[in-house]
Amino acid sequence: MSVRGSCHCQAVRLILTERPHEVIACDCSLCSRRGMLWAHYDDSQVATDGYTEGYVWGSETIRFHHCPKCGCTTHWHSNSQLGGRIGVNARLIEGFHEAGGASTSQYDFGDGPVPISFLSGANG
Repeated sequence: MSVRGSCHCQAVRLILTERPHEVIACDCSLCSRRGMLWAHYDDSQVATDGYTEGYVWGSETIRFHHCPKCGCTTHWHSNSQLGGRIGVNARLIEGFHEAGGASTSQYDFGDGPVPISFLSGANG
């Protein structure tokens, strides 16, 4: 069963092989400022369609991609040293909504809640 997602203007589309099993909230300076939640996949599990612009910072281990039209950060892609991983902005996946509001520790993609894990200390 494939799962789809897109940026706000739908110029960038994402096709995932399955729904997320976990959502990661990273507290690095970029993720926390932009409010992104990540669903992690192997490269082979995600197809992207549409032009994105990239941004690399810090240790340059991942490249963040965003839509140049609407500005939504759609995903990040690891450089080779991380072994072909991709993080999809979970908030862009069809069916995503916060089950119970922001104070809850679970998120729902349409077929039941999934836990959220907090990644602390990502800035060193």
